[in-house]
Amino acid sequence: MTKRSDHKKLVRDYGLIILFGLLFMAKFAYAALVTDSVKVVNLQNDVMAEISSAGTFAVEPRSELSSSTSAGGAIRLDNTLNKGAGLVMYTNSGSGSNGRLVSARCDHAYFDQDCLHVSNDGERSGIGVLTTKGPAMTLSSSTTTPKNHVLGLVLQSQVTDTSALNVFSDNNLHSAMQVTGQERGRGTLKITHVNPGGSDQHAAALSIDLQGSGTAAQGIFVDSTTGTSGKLLNIRNQGEERLVLKADGTLNVEGDVYVAGNLIVSGCVKYKSGSGMQTLGTCI
Repeated sequence: MTKRSDHKKLVRDYGLIILFGLLFMAKFAYAALVTDSVKVVNLQNDVMAEISSAGTFAVEPRSELSSSTSAGGAIRLDNTLNKGAGLVMYTNSGSGSNGRLVSARCDHAYFDQDCLHVSNDGERSGIGVLTTKGPAMTLSSSTTTPKNHVLGLVLQSQVTDTSALNVFSDNNLHSAMQVTGQERGRGTLKITHVNPGGSDQHAAALSIDLQGSGTAAQGIFVDSTTGTSGKLLNIRNQGEERLVLKADGTLNVEGDVYVAGNLIVSGCVKYKSGSGMQTLGTCI
């Protein structure tokens, strides 16, 4: 046998050994991918990202990242060149589901940033919610900090025909909005008008417009379905009562009453004369 043939045999043998070695390593590598997680580590061997064998994906940054809403964050998805959706979270799971589709949790009591922030410079809504069965949105809070309201709406621009809150309903079988409270010394609904500067004589804290051809809707309706001994109407100015309608129907007016038209009284009219009371008509 020549040296040349010996060399070929040696190369062949080593080649087979290397091939079997690679196949052996590939087998265990595949097993590792199937049974273990895939991890991304830094030079200090800290796990920064991990895909588990169950398919979950976790990211744990090891340094402070930028808070920029366009170039920061632990995970950044730039959808500029894509005309389709940037991120879609979808499930067709039924009633047996044990978790929410999306959760955002800020667990530290002194976290002082928004838990979820949306910034929109476009023409559509910052958040759009469409539902065909359950409530479109439910807000709940257990805060004990004063003035930390469950919902705060602020309109920061000066523009006509635009409100901080606009409630519209096509449902003619129920109220467009319901407010229920359990106050001891406050109003269930409180409206405060603040003078913006200058004359505001044409402004009103409450404005009601009954629209629609042929409408017979009532402007203000007050009732106590279980009965009340309190005042049905109490109008004050600087804390002094000016007009009070009591539960028994007694109407007290502080000041003059001007009537443009007829004054029809079923009963008598009592008025003060000197230190006494005078009566006109027959009292019931």
